[in-house]
Amino acid sequence: MTNRPDATQPCAVHPHGGRRALPGFRVCEPCMREGRQALDDIERIAFTIWNDPDALLPKRGSDVARGSSSYKSASPANDLVLALTDWRSIAERRGDPDAFADVVFFWSERVCELTGLYYPAPPPGKWPSIMVLGRMWHWVCKQDFAGLCVWDMTNTANSLREVAHENRGKAKLGRCPVPLDGLRCGYLLLVRPDADHVTCPRCTTRWARDRWIDLSDWIAEADGRERRR
Repeated sequence: MTNRPDATQPCAVHPHGGRRALPGFRVCEPCMREGRQALDDIERIAFTIWNDPDALLPKRGSDVARGSSSYKSASPANDLVLALTDWRSIAERRGDPDAFADVVFFWSERVCELTGLYYPAPPPGKWPSIMVLGRMWHWVCKQDFAGLCVWDMTNTANSLREVAHENRGKAKLGRCPVPLDGLRCGYLLLVRPDADHVTCPRCTTRWARDRWIDLSDWIAEADGRERRR
């Protein structure tokens, strides 16, 4: 199953983005590091959600503006949390929320099936599926499916970080509109108000502050195309 790439092979996460895979791997060093960090964040935030039922409730005043006289229908729960915890959730676009436990279980099952590895007995506060992926992460990053696995882990972690309000203090510009291999990059672009540029961590496209209006228009156009599909 393992492919033997050479040093000239492009990173499988974004093969046309200019990054090169590490020798013997299918992904570049930043993508390998980002995926590993994603595993840590998924485990950390997942346990917070599982142990805190109040995370399912919307924040006070988040749905209706203070003083608004108009009625606005709102879900009685945090829709993003529900999407991330419901096994029926299936991401149809890059950047969409997916059932995080199912995503992690799918990849850990695949690793165990291909390597003959058994699930470890987890110590308190540890998740067996994450432990499998963490222990075998370098092996995963050498496989033909490395690009897709890294995509899934970073997308899932990004959605969980949003649920955990770890993006506070940053403005949400929208999902990156840059095309990658016929699909939209889809990474959630966040920027601090005083920043002079924003760079997509996934496709590495950089926009200076004076191009943010153009970026906003591009995002709106990409969103519109996806809604019409």
